[in-house]
Amino acid sequence: MRLVNIDSAMFLNFHTHADHKSVEGISVRNLIVGLDLHNESDPLAEDGLFSVGIHPWYFDEQDVESKLQLLENVAQSKRVKLIGECGLDRLKGPSLLLQQAIFEKQIALAEKVRKPVLVHCVKCYSELLAIKKKLQPQIPLVVHGFNNKPELGGQLLDAGFYFSLGTAILRQESNAAQLLQRIPLNRLFLETDDKGNAIEEVYEAAAVITKTPLNELKDNIFANWMSLNNGS
Repeated sequence: MRLVNIDSAMFLNFHTHADHKSVEGISVRNLIVGLDLHNESDPLAEDGLFSVGIHPWYFDEQDVESKLQLLENVAQSKRVKLIGECGLDRLKGPSLLLQQAIFEKQIALAEKVRKPVLVHCVKCYSELLAIKKKLQPQIPLVVHGFNNKPELGGQLLDAGFYFSLGTAILRQESNAAQLLQRIPLNRLFLETDDKGNAIEEVYEAAAVITKTPLNELKDNIFANWMSLNNGS
């Protein structure tokens, strides 16, 4: 089994739901337990890098224990680089109380396998901050697709969160673009999520907003990746 090598010359797409191809890059494809990943299928047999998690939209009380078991079975795979996306969503999914319990279990699993957590959060940032304060995880938590008020982003920065920003930064007036001006480069990743844009386009926009040469931005994100994954 060949593992993907990433070097600083590449565009790293930190989070995508598709097998996006880049001119000179690599993607971390997200697999949702029960949707993309089942006991009957093994996408991890494919070449690539993955994040795997139980998304708050796709579980309920009846099936969550089996999904947790499947996640634990694959979490130590060398191809799995992050646990998630997982988290909290006030607009969709089971009760927030159940979401919080399953989110905390996934953070505990991430601590066990020493892998970062990819966080989905919709209108639950106070709960997210409270969970981090309560659990005090040693592994990094990365909020993906953030496009909320920059002041809220500042609270997350102060609490030690990383960010993976996406196509929202292509709109200079967006909250994400405003926050990007405040995020230290050592806490930043870039992504396409479920959008059809090329990751190169997102990097180019980020380079303009941060006033950072493109190659320097790529080097910084590569260094962040190596730090996040303990050099692997």
